[in-house]
Amino acid sequence: MMGLVGNVVDAAIGCLVQGILESFFTKHMEVWIREVELDEDVDKLEFEMRHAEMVLSASGGRKIDNKPLAQSLDGVRELLYDAEDVTDELDYYRLQQQIEQGKGCSAGTGNNPEASCASSSTPSSPHQLVFSARSQIISWVSSERKRKQEEEEQTDSIMLPHETKLDISKRINGIANNLHKFCNSIQGFLQLDISRLVSTPNQRQRGVRNTRLTTSLPIEPKVYGRDADRNMVIELLLNEGSSDLCVLPIVGIGGIGKTTLARYVYRDQRVINHFDLQMWICVSTNFNEVRLTLEILEHVCKDRQEYRDVSNFNVLQEILLKNIREKIFLLILDDMWEDKDKSGWNKLLAPLKCNQVSGCMVLATTRRNSVAEMIGTLSPFQISGLDEKEFWLFFKTCAFGNENYEGHPSLQSIGQQIIKALKGCPLAAQSVGALLNRNISYEHWRTVQDKWKYLQVKDDDIIPILKLSYDYLPFCLQRCFSYCSMFPEDHQFKGETLVQAWISQNFVQCEDTVFNVGIYGTFSVPTGTNNLVSLRHLIAGNEVHYAINCVGTMTSLQELKFKVKNIGGFEIRQLRCMNELVMLGISQIANIRTKEEASGARLIDKEHLKELSLSWSCGNIGLEPEKTKEVLEGLQPHHNLKTICIIGYNGPNSPTWLSSNLSVTSLQSIHLENCSEWQTLRSLEMLPLLRKLKLVKMPNLVEVSFPSLEELILVEMPKLEKCFGYGTELTADLRVLIIKDCPQVKEFSPFQCYSYFGAEKWFPSLSELVIGCCPHISKWEIFPLREMQSLKKLELIDMHAVRELLVPSLDELVLIKMPRLEYCTGLTASPPLQISTSQVYQKEWLSSLRKLTIHDCPCLIVSHPLPPSDMMSHLSIKGIPTVSNMEKKIGFTIKSNDLIMLDDKILAFQKLRGVGSLRIEDCPNLVSISNEGINQLTRLEGLRIKNCPNLVLPNRLVLPSLRFLTVQACGATGSWLTQMLSHVQSLDELELCDCAQIKSLSFSQPAGVKGNSSLASAMTPSPRDEQLLKLPSIMLSSLRLLTISDCPDLEFSGEEGALQGYTSLKHLRIRRCPKLIPLLVSGKGDVGSLPPSLRSFHIDMSPVLSAAWDLKLKELEQSGSLIPRPPLSLEILYISNLTDKVQSRLLSCLPTIRKLLIRESPELTSIQLGYSKALRELGLIDCQSLASIEGFGSLTNLCCITVYDSPGLPRCLELLPQQQGASEILSRLGKLRVDDGSVLTMSLCKHLTSLTWICFWPEHKKRGATMMGLTEEQERALQLLTTLNRLNFWYFPNLLSLPSNLSRLTSLKMLDITGCPRVTRLPEMGLPPSLTELSVHWCSEELHMQCRMEATEKLKVLIDGICVD
Repeated sequence: MMGLVGNVVDAAIGCLVQGILESFFTKHMEVWIREVELDEDVDKLEFEMRHAEMVLSASGGRKIDNKPLAQSLDGVRELLYDAEDVTDELDYYRLQQQIEQGKGCSAGTGNNPEASCASSSTPSSPHQLVFSARSQIISWVSSERKRKQEEEEQTDSIMLPHETKLDISKRINGIANNLHKFCNSIQGFLQLDISRLVSTPNQRQRGVRNTRLTTSLPIEPKVYGRDADRNMVIELLLNEGSSDLCVLPIVGIGGIGKTTLARYVYRDQRVINHFDLQMWICVSTNFNEVRLTLEILEHVCKDRQEYRDVSNFNVLQEILLKNIREKIFLLILDDMWEDKDKSGWNKLLAPLKCNQVSGCMVLATTRRNSVAEMIGTLSPFQISGLDEKEFWLFFKTCAFGNENYEGHPSLQSIGQQIIKALKGCPLAAQSVGALLNRNISYEHWRTVQDKWKYLQVKDDDIIPILKLSYDYLPFCLQRCFSYCSMFPEDHQFKGETLVQAWISQNFVQCEDTVFNVGIYGTFSVPTGTNNLVSLRHLIAGNEVHYAINCVGTMTSLQELKFKVKNIGGFEIRQLRCMNELVMLGISQIANIRTKEEASGARLIDKEHLKELSLSWSCGNIGLEPEKTKEVLEGLQPHHNLKTICIIGYNGPNSPTWLSSNLSVTSLQSIHLENCSEWQTLRSLEMLPLLRKLKLVKMPNLVEVSFPSLEELILVEMPKLEKCFGYGTELTADLRVLIIKDCPQVKEFSPFQCYSYFGAEKWFPSLSELVIGCCPHISKWEIFPLREMQSLKKLELIDMHAVRELLVPSLDELVLIKMPRLEYCTGLTASPPLQISTSQVYQKEWLSSLRKLTIHDCPCLIVSHPLPPSDMMSHLSIKGIPTVSNMEKKIGFTIKSNDLIMLDDKILAFQKLRGVGSLRIEDCPNLVSISNEGINQLTRLEGLRIKNCPNLVLPNRLVLPSLRFLTVQACGATGSWLTQMLSHVQSLDELELCDCAQIKSLSFSQPAGVKGNSSLASAMTPSPRDEQLLKLPSIMLSSLRLLTISDCPDLEFSGEEGALQGYTSLKHLRIRRCPKLIPLLVSGKGDVGSLPPSLRSFHIDMSPVLSAAWDLKLKELEQSGSLIPRPPLSLEILYISNLTDKVQSRLLSCLPTIRKLLIRESPELTSIQLGYSKALRELGLIDCQSLASIEGFGSLTNLCCITVYDSPGLPRCLELLPQQQGASEILSRLGKLRVDDGSVLTMSLCKHLTSLTWICFWPEHKKRGATMMGLTEEQERALQLLTTLNRLNFWYFPNLLSLPSNLSRLTSLKMLDITGCPRVTRLPEMGLPPSLTELSVHWCSEELHMQCRMEATEKLKVLIDGICVD
């Protein structure tokens, strides 16, 4: 191994030594080693390992610059792994002896938790728990050892056999001797003085510099003190009109805020509006022009395929130049260090300099003036520390969590002294502030201040400040950070993977034993898991927890999900002695019958328990409320409990320990849900620490009182009338307030205290406010929200009284069913009511908005174009008479019956510059679109214009990034579309449907070329020119899908075989376009003249096309010419309106077709499939007269049949087995899709011995199907399909029930129920035990609820596409 050459001495190796020493050399181990007479050997090993620890600690961070040193270090590492193996092995033998002598937890106590409590002993050292669990996991889960050594044979002897002892002794001495040799070698190489070891850890500096990745996305909640710097930089960027590429360096010391300033500039709306293209690249110490070019290409190329397989640097730069040409761009190069490679810098900028567009800028951040001198064309912008006022606000945010904090004068005095030494450096403030924030006490702050005297900030280094934070970490965490130094610079860690690596190195298992079931590749419960008596953390899904028999023996567990069952080993008393639990969830409490039985869990003894969840099943109708109340009384927890959740309880009121005899006085969070009989909730004033209250679906709750809280959630409580709060600080700390579906609430104290507290103290901390369907909660016409400066999310639904909303700057705003709302800050120009605070309109108030939903607000006046923010990820506007319906999710959609002109008064085009797709649909009165506006959408990839019959599109539409275009039922002319497509660089998909103004189609180079556009536009086009669409040759190599449909007057006027030039075309769809015959049937005898790349072909065989095709085939036969074959790539054929006259000749031309779908062919009576021997899928849909299928026995590759809405086919299918070879084909069929259950009783089904998937689906236009369920005969036939593993019921609105004997389908793995709203329950006999996935979409709530209860670790349940946890 030479992996360490050029690196630094690995601190993690020393951590490995420390882990072995801590976990192995314990008192119990020392006693046992003496018993087996290996104490001299082990002492020698311990001595050499401690010597190795000192050598490695002294050399940590030193540069490795020669191979002999690297070899020695590699040797030490291997020897340490060998030492770990031998110590593991010795620990294994010790544990084996302990178990055989009966000192451990015996298996016999597994069914008796009480006995296990009394007999099981807790090992004195937590480190023994690690190896105890590890050894047992290896035994039960059969996982491999982490290293190359294989497990030794187990021995039945209590003591070590002589041969084993000799072997171990020899191995220990060999490891010790080699460690001595290697460590002396390292000490000599590095000239170490290990006597000074004690002082070196706090003095040495790292030998390499850590770098980091950065992003343009805002990560700071607020940027302090950089407004002036931002404005100066933006002025330099926007006003530099040079035609040459300009480079502006930002220079400053580490941590001073260069990246933050660059990000602040990058996200500014002025910059976004000015530049066509923005790019952010983190350069760091690895300056490589090829890597950086590739990262720039990721910004400018939407399709990585354009450069993914390109390795030639010149080609990459040509691709870059092509994509940035004629665009004004801003390139951020963050964190540059390279100051010598001038040649590499020039190579990187070469294509950027060739752009020949004025105003292009590069902004680079660096610590080094030498870098600025090498790259800058403008004078460097020097960034210094924050001014004293802004820096103090920032420091208070870091140290106290609030810039307005004014408490603890003594601490503020200490803070003021500390920040003087920080010199306005934000990173220093973050680091020290986070350290201070750990403990807001005078003693801790003075300790940090004293430590600070020895660490002062140099002019160019932030490391001492970060080192202070490192020194305050516990040793185990310092080891974790040292371990990270093993990875390359800029390595991106995944949190879970890194934690598991720390666990594997024993860095974070000093106190806890962890068993992650997923790591061992299984989600089942290993036999004997309950024997892991020392296990503290079981990382697994709920079902693994639920399945552990006699879990009560695992008395060290700290988290458990427990399901009560009426079988041995799963009774509630299993919890009796599990007093180390910190988090406990108990479900199916309905299986506990008495208070005494519940008390057997002894929750009251569990002093470490912090979180408790108690859940009854949702179907508790038969349970007596009084008995349920007694059971809950018996589950009284310890008074230390912090969080409680009670779900599905149907007792008449709360337990005494939560009301009259309140004992859980430490509660901080209460969650009650589906507690159907509770009417009042009081005594909460006796909970001084309560911060969160969540009440959901409490149908009989009438009244609730609560203290000052941080979070209050009230949802679906139809009888709730009064919500009383108390305390002088009732609204001061509230951060989240959600009240929904509480229609009877008339008294709500927090709202009534507005006049009492005044505006300044009214919800000062509230960040989320949701009020929905509570029409009587407030009578305010003006909803005073502007004073809530912390508010970020506001959702108001069905508040009838509100006319005016005064809102602060928000991230999310939802307004639904507000019938009187007229004015909203940021949307309406001026308020209708004369309120002094509303006279000045500030449209920037919604500039940070990310989500906006406004539905059914008929009086709302929207005075400004939407969206109000360029950062918006979600927009939904409908039900506002004066505003078009709009929606933005992945793309942007606009619909309106009244819209006449779409311009920047309606749509804020400049705030949609980053949108990827635009849909303009269902605008019958729309006449025009602003050319200037839509041309701002330079990143637009998809455009869909549909059902806009009067729309006349702009002549100079330029969308260079367009890849997907759909024009349907609108006034687009051929000349307009020709002109627009000439500017598109790489169109992937083109769809034309019902385009009455396009009469002629050709495939050729557009007449107008670049440079002659003015002359072309000056000429008066003829009507025929206006109607002609010429697809430019630029599309030959890019177009993948072409769809032309419902254009009855569209003629082909191009050259024969024109389609053959489209070498990328994979999908061609031509439907109901009878005059396009020359495009499909050429005079040269080529049937179709299809492109060689075509994979799927959709064709409508109209009478005219059928006649032309049939005539051409006859001519070929009569002349003796061979009938030409379609391209070999063609695999999928969709045909409509097929007739008997054409079908035989047509299909004989297509022997390579793999999928054939014939639909909507009312005249077709018979079909000949004998030529289609490659066919794998056959579909027959809406073929009303089809009664005969010939040549079925030739379909030896067939695996799927689809039959819908073809009434003559059942008889035809019955006769299929009589054809020669047909029975064998049916026996191999894997998938069948039919529109009802009648096929099950056909003799055909007896031959389906390999069928794995059956789908009942009455197809799209037949979703009114009347099937209410399978008949008894059909159900019996279904049971005969013993190989079935997938079953679908799709879109049966009248289906009432699923097959009653579904559980007998013993091979079924997947069940999908979609669009069956009348099915309310699963079969009474249950589901098949083999089922692994249950998917339910758009069905009844009753069925959804029942399916949720079926979710287990083995059975995955999806409700409307969302997986049930």
